[in-house]
Amino acid sequence: MKDYSTEADARIVIDDLLRQAGWDPADKSQVLTEVSIRDTSWVISEPVAPYEYKPSRKTKDGDEIPTGRADYVLMDRRGRPLAIVEAKRSAIEPYTAKQQALPYAKKIGSPFIFLTNGELIYFWDYGNDDARIVNSFFSRRDLETLGRNARHTEAARDDRDSRVLPAPRRDPAGAGPTNGMPCRPWTTLWSSASAVS
Repeated sequence: MKDYSTEADARIVIDDLLRQAGWDPADKSQVLTEVSIRDTSWVISEPVAPYEYKPSRKTKDGDEIPTGRADYVLMDRRGRPLAIVEAKRSAIEPYTAKQQALPYAKKIGSPFIFLTNGELIYFWDYGNDDARIVNSFFSRRDLETLGRNARHTEAARDDRDSRVLPAPRRDPAGAGPTNGMPCRPWTTLWSSASAVS
């Protein structure tokens, strides 16, 4: 493991890793750095799930709003936050930054989080899964596709959860649910099977 003794050293490596994934850290329409979480005036307020943004004292899940800075914010083509990148120096396991990064992502409406120290990169789709190690940062196109898929999956899940299923039909004798087939109590089936043998 290389020694990136400071977070600034790790950021040099992280910038290179972002470039390899097709991001341009110098282009502020793609990558924002040292973003204050207190001032979210830069967030485009176009409420489209899961990017919706509602100013309040707490996030949608009730977490306190953080007062720090997101190290990097990766933006989609429409100027909305796609992912935040939490940078740590090499001596720190990036997974430990999960709880620091989560309120930042929720505050600005970013659906994804990367945690990295320049050596390890974790990707976290915090609405659906736990953070997992990945080989590289994802491209803008890949993150936009994941965001679209997540919205469709969430919409389908909401639709499925909101459907009311009809009550099962009952056997006329009141023995139990039936799907158009005669329903007999288990004991009857058991006793019939033992009588045959």
